[in-house]
Amino acid sequence: MRTILSLDMAGEKFGNSIKNNKRWKELNLAKPSQLDLFQTNKNTPSNLYAGTEMLGALEGLEFLLNKKASNPSLQTQSTTVAMVMDGRPERRSWWDTRTDTASDSITGQVIPLPKSLGQEAITTSGLLYDTKGNPHFFKNNQGQWQWKEMQKDLNTALDRLADQSTNPTSDVQVNLYGLGDTSNASLDKIYQDLASNQIFDNSSSSWSYAHQTIQSLGDINF
Repeated sequence: MRTILSLDMAGEKFGNSIKNNKRWKELNLAKPSQLDLFQTNKNTPSNLYAGTEMLGALEGLEFLLNKKASNPSLQTQSTTVAMVMDGRPERRSWWDTRTDTASDSITGQVIPLPKSLGQEAITTSGLLYDTKGNPHFFKNNQGQWQWKEMQKDLNTALDRLADQSTNPTSDVQVNLYGLGDTSNASLDKIYQDLASNQIFDNSSSSWSYAHQTIQSLGDINF
């Protein structure tokens, strides 16, 4: 947790502009238009680097869980997953598989996960919410409903680990936290849908799962 909290956000590390941005050029990322940048004020990070966030994180998690479940020397070790959500799932529209006022293509910009997380090629947000908290699913470049496939694979991996444990309720634990803020979106409704319907599901197994909304990271107890 200390390692995660010490990391800079992309906007803090690389800035909020692509002008003279060497990293942007190295990654061969598309040039954004005037519709692609949102920043509350000059002192806050922008959404310029919003990329594979939630879908990518969950795809990477599924890879790590299956890797552990396939390793006899690790199968008997306990597994604890803690996930903190801060706002809606997002991917910039100009590299997502969707069309709207800021995008004219349904071909997503391919951004693969690192090798340590399985190298899954992310081309879509998979799932987005409107400001009223209604979910909308999107296909990836291959025409697949990647979010739904990820959800099935993720929970299957957790079920595998639970099946390998003599006490799965305590040995395999998942906790999901939604970080409240002053967003104009219906975050409570979004968090409830994500937590109850779109990510974790232990109904077919006995691993433990809990979710709650918190106001700060200091509210998390381990």
